Amino acid sequence: MRRYVIAGLLLAAAAAPMAEAGPLGKFFANMRRDYRRNNCWPDPFVAPDRAHVYAPFGVMVQNGWRAYNTLGEHHFRPDDVRLNEAGMNRLRAILSEAPPEYRAVFVAGGADPQLTAARVAEVQELVQSMVLEGDVPPVMANYVPVRGWPAEYINNIGTRFAATTPDPRIPASEGSSSGSSQGGE
Repeated sequence: MRRYVIAGLLLAAAAAPMAEAGPLGKFFANMRRDYRRNNCWPDPFVAPDRAHVYAPFGVMVQNGWRAYNTLGEHHFRPDDVRLNEAGMNRLRAILSEAPPEYRAVFVAGGADPQLTAARVAEVQELVQSMVLEGDVPPVMANYVPVRGWPAEYINNIGTRFAATTPDPRIPASEGSSSGSSQGGE
């Protein structure tokens, strides 16, 4: 009998409009809300949790493209605003290989702000002359340290390593012996 009374109260509370619901109606409305929340529990919180987990990856992607698109000190002629050959190749790669949404050129800032500003202006002119269609990518100073070395340095390392490699030779055969004589026979 109790079950029928409780079920009747629940049905009456569910059928009553919220405006006319008194304290008992509010109680049953809260029960319905809590019941529905408990039954769909993880779903409302999955999207915000995923957004919080993915947020650092967006920062990492931005930092990676900034590092890729940065022209360092080794891309410029010594104490000059003009790019060397490696710098021109790097600039062409940035303008042609980077996706449009990440196509911004960064110039490594140094201790001399005038030299940095002059290099940014020089690279901006080069970018405007190289881009034939579409938006011209922005050129900005970047004060994050650049990882990289001059091409001559890397070439010297490779050349010196190749110079120390012994000439290839085939080991001399030891007659007709087909096996090793050092084994534990």
